[in-house]
This record gives sequence, C-alpha cells and structure tokens, in this order.
Amino acid sequence: MHKKNNCVYNGGMQNKRRTAHNKRKIKVKYLGHSSYQYENYQITNVFSFVRSFTSILTLTLICVAIGNYNVEQDLINPLISINEVEVQAKEVEPTPTTEPEWKVAKITAYSCNGIKDDYHLMMNCPSVKWYGEPKTANGTTPIVDKTMACDKANMGRTFEIKGLGKRVCTDTGGAIVGAGRFDLYVEDINTAYRWGVQELEYRLIEE
Repeated sequence: MHKKNNCVYNGGMQNKRRTAHNKRKIKVKYLGHSSYQYENYQITNVFSFVRSFTSILTLTLICVAIGNYNVEQDLINPLISINEVEVQAKEVEPTPTTEPEWKVAKITAYSCNGIKDDYHLMMNCPSVKWYGEPKTANGTTPIVDKTMACDKANMGRTFEIKGLGKRVCTDTGGAIVGAGRFDLYVEDINTAYRWGVQELEYRLIEE
C-alpha cells in the first residue's frame, strides 16, 4: 500500500513534472513562433512602406511632368496665337502709299527764238553762240512747252507742275539753282518776258 501510495505519489509528481515541462516547451515554442511572426511582420511592413513610397513618388513625378507639359503648352500657345494674329494683321493691312508732297516752285521762261543781241543770246541760249544751233545740257534740241531747265541735281528727273503737267529736266542754267527753281522753254523771247516769274505748285514724280 505504501508502495502504491509511493507509486501514486511518484506518479503524481511525474505528471506534474511532465506538465510543467510541456508548458515550458509550449511557451518556448509559442515565443519562438511569435518572434518569427514579428520579424515577418516587420519585413512585410518595410516592403509595404517601400512599395507605397515608390508608388507615391512615381505618381508625383508623373503629375509634375504633366504639370510642366501643360505650363509649356500654356506658354507656347499664346505665342503661337500672337504670331498668327501678327501675320494676319500684316496680310490684311494694305501697303501704305505715300504721295509726293506738293511744294511751291519759282518758275521763269526762256527761248532761243526772237533774240537780236548777243547779251540776250548768252542769257537765254548760249548754245547758239557756241554751236550755231540751240542745244540743251543733255545734247538734245529744246522743244517748246516741253523742255525745262532746272538745278543740276535734278537733271533727268520728272516733275509735275500744276497747270502745266509733267516736265522732264533736260537743261540747266547759271541762274537756275535750287530744288524749287525751274525755267520753261517757250515759243519766243517775247513770250518769255510775258511769262515773267510765277510761283506754281510742283511735286517730284518717281518713275
């Protein structure tokens, strides 16, 4: 009976030891499993954070790129519009034409016909004295109501004189000096005297 009790007692003690040992094993196993899960959890969180950060960074860069593109387009489009408007304005605007300005000229008259003395001949038609026939400064024969003497700077130019029409400067004279100074070739010396000195409007004709 004592042995049985000892056995029973010992058995109870052994059961208690086994139970305590098993509890320690379970606890250690549990702790090890928990630590493994915690490490996995930490690693998983790190990867999740990296993925999230990468996604956010990628989206941010895409938004910035789109924003820069839109800004560039906003800056370029007004310039294109302005250039198009300028081109259209240039095409629509007519080319401005400037009319020659009318000025006042001092006009006298001369002739090679009807002269009886050398003084008036030298004053009006020295070519007759030198060459025996009337000649203009450019070597042509003077024509009544067409030939006109002017300043040397205007030789060859065409002028329009109100009341007289267009005249080309083909002759010169010692007393004909200045831009607004002309001498008309008329029929005879008496006509020239009657003409006297007149002031008429004129303008240069560019041809």
